[in-house]
Amino acid sequence: MSLNDTTQKWVENYYKHNYWNSSKSRGVQEKESQVIINWLLALKRQHYNILEVGCGNGYVGALISQALQNNGLSVNYHATDLIPECIEQTKKEFSLHHVDKGALFSTVDVYTIDKQLGKETQEIIISTGFVSAATYKEAVPKIFRVLKPGGILICDFVNHLSPFVLLSCFPSMISSLPHRFRQIHNSKSDTYHVGSVGIKEYFMQHN
Repeated sequence: MSLNDTTQKWVENYYKHNYWNSSKSRGVQEKESQVIINWLLALKRQHYNILEVGCGNGYVGALISQALQNNGLSVNYHATDLIPECIEQTKKEFSLHHVDKGALFSTVDVYTIDKQLGKETQEIIISTGFVSAATYKEAVPKIFRVLKPGGILICDFVNHLSPFVLLSCFPSMISSLPHRFRQIHNSKSDTYHVGSVGIKEYFMQHN
């Protein structure tokens, strides 16, 4: 799939899922943001340099920035995404939360992120959402390349084999499972993981 095809796919998803801005999506983002905020606060830093890969609608980043600033902490937040629509939506969200001052917004392709941002330049990387961009197999080594030694990556995975996901999306999941399993067992495939099998081992390969 070419970059143009990939971009078009995510533009279509952006509008199909209403900017990932439904009450259900926001509810998930709020709960996930709180977990991340607690982890970040536990680091006990006075200043946070954060890169978000795949900022989506910007809600997660805005909540994180707002919480850190409300705790009297300094934040430099760099929100990135593949598609310009997400960048524009994120700018609006940050402005609504009054955390746009000092924030940076860029169109970044996760597959060339190491060339765009440079090797060992990032202290904390966050990647969450509909699909966590940093968890694609071919993206993982590039993400780790831009992390500074001792840097932190926070990313999530959708467990497509969980009972809840299977029951709520049963028809589409059943039809797509053979394709997903073929992807997982094809070393040349670039996909995120199904379930949790192999995640730890794969990430350990890239330190």
